Parts: sequence; structure tokens; C-alpha cells
Amino acid sequence: MQIGFGSPPTGKWQSEMIERVAYLGDWLKVNGEAIYKTRPWKRWNEGKTIRFTRSKDDKYIYAISLEWPGDKLTLRSVRPQPGSSITMLGWNGLLRWEMNDSKELTVVIPAELQNPPVVPVFRLTPSKSKARSRK
Repeated sequence: MQIGFGSPPTGKWQSEMIERVAYLGDWLKVNGEAIYKTRPWKRWNEGKTIRFTRSKDDKYIYAISLEWPGDKLTLRSVRPQPGSSITMLGWNGLLRWEMNDSKELTVVIPAELQNPPVVPVFRLTPSKSKARSRK
């Protein structure tokens, strides 16, 4: 992804542009692990609001949410195995998750994580390294 912007002819940055760049910086401070030194996962997206990457060492799959998912996140592309863990970057704790009969992954987002300053990234740690992309 490339981002390009420049100042207007007056040379003074617009406040909206400053806010957007500041937000991007805040987001990267929390979630940069899902961007830097990552590789494509076997699927790059799920719907309009989820993007995927994987760590270079295949240890993690990242589900990048483009909007706040509410009190739960449902994914159809990821199938963690028993013993897998799911966390939200920027928070020190494991998230509760379950697979339903339709093979949908539901991640429960506790009340204390609602309304964060930036939209979330979820780190999935497969019990056996299954993060590798198709070659």
C-alpha cells in the first residue's frame, strides 16, 4: 500500500489531513506487527471489512478489521484448532472463541475492550503452524 499526500498551495496542512496521519500513526503503534515483516495469507480478505496477513515465520495469522466489529467478530476463513489462541493487539489477554456447526469462528470481545482508540487487529496463533500461504 502506498499513501501519497501533499500540502495545498498555501503550504499549510489542513487539520483533517493532520488528524488522519496522526490516526494512522496511532494505529501502527498498536497494530504495526500485523503490517511490518508480514506476508499474504492464503486469503487476503473476508468481505468488505476484514483483511488478512501472516507473520513471516508462519507463527501468526492477523485479521485486520477495518471497522469496529462490536461485541463479537465472526470469521469464516479461519479455522483454529483446539489449543489455538486469539488475542487483540494492544491488549494483554486471551480472547474467548468458538467454532459453530457452520464452521464459523466467533471471537468474543469483552466489554472492557469496547470503544478502543483505533480499530482492532486480531492475532490468531494456530496450535500447529497452519498459517502458511499457498505457494
